[in-house]
Amino acid sequence: MVFIILGINLPTIYRLGINLNMSLLRIAVISLVLYLALVAVRFGWFYTSYAREGRRERVRKSLLAGLNGIHGTVTLMMALSIPQTLPGLSMQLRSALVLITTLVILLSMLLPIIFTSRLVGEAVTPDPGRDDAEIWNQLVDRALRELQKQQLPAEFFNFIYPLVVTQRPMAKLKQRELMRLFHQTQDIERQATGRLITEQQVTPAVVAQHAAAIDREVLNQQLTPWTTLLYWSKVLKHQPATKADVQSDHDRMHQRQRIEAASYTAIMNFLKRQDRDFQSVEANTLARIYSSRHDETLDTGTINQERFYMLQLFAAEIEQVHHLYWQHEITLAKSRQFIYDLSLQQTTFIGHHF
Repeated sequence: MVFIILGINLPTIYRLGINLNMSLLRIAVISLVLYLALVAVRFGWFYTSYAREGRRERVRKSLLAGLNGIHGTVTLMMALSIPQTLPGLSMQLRSALVLITTLVILLSMLLPIIFTSRLVGEAVTPDPGRDDAEIWNQLVDRALRELQKQQLPAEFFNFIYPLVVTQRPMAKLKQRELMRLFHQTQDIERQATGRLITEQQVTPAVVAQHAAAIDREVLNQQLTPWTTLLYWSKVLKHQPATKADVQSDHDRMHQRQRIEAASYTAIMNFLKRQDRDFQSVEANTLARIYSSRHDETLDTGTINQERFYMLQLFAAEIEQVHHLYWQHEITLAKSRQFIYDLSLQQTTFIGHHF
């Protein structure tokens, strides 16, 4: 993102500096001094944090942390947000501030490229021999502990925990166990929707359509020849609700919300009772499917809160990988692999839920 913003604004900022007869050499010197000051502050902070390390290793780690500080998108957006017609602020001063910010960002991108490899190359991190499954389990267990400490409302917790747990490398999904749990959750939903139909709060057509979304996802988890036939038969039989059943999309959404209000919490509580240690691939797969369907019926504010908490957990997991590397529990190559995998999961989450 910062590269795009810089690419769009840099030519305009440079031309503005030339037109206003600003001293580019002075601005470059100020930018370099500010960047070195930022590096020095970060160096001092981390130097005090590594008090138990040897002097040479302490300096090396602090230099790495200082040079690789992120000064990017937020910094530039704050500078660009300064109004152009603010009373008491000249156009030249605003342009100078934006140009200084831009140069500081460029320095924070270019200088680490030159020096980081040399600093990292001095250290040989032993491979502790930990396998990926052990590390993933450690990351997931820590994320779950953090999630439980936050004491989130049930609707947020029920959405987030299946996404976290399914990061864990699990055994092969057992189709029979999955279908057993699925049939039990179906019974819970049928009891809830039966009462709603009796009270004429929902129509049978909308109930069938709402349930079909879960049917297709469950059958799609591990396709065998038999489940493949069932899956495609349900896809071909799928019929959208007619105007006679639902007067409008607004009415249809209200009916779906009533179904979720009557059944979702009971289903998620049942699945959590089947897997109190968050280890069952079948229970957590079902929980993820039901929570994704439930997400479709929520208002935008609630959905944004769910996304916020999930992205916070992704950030915490990446920070934990950094910590494992600094503690010599994993190699640099393995830390890069895990950060790449987590970034890919985060990108997939954003693409699916935004």
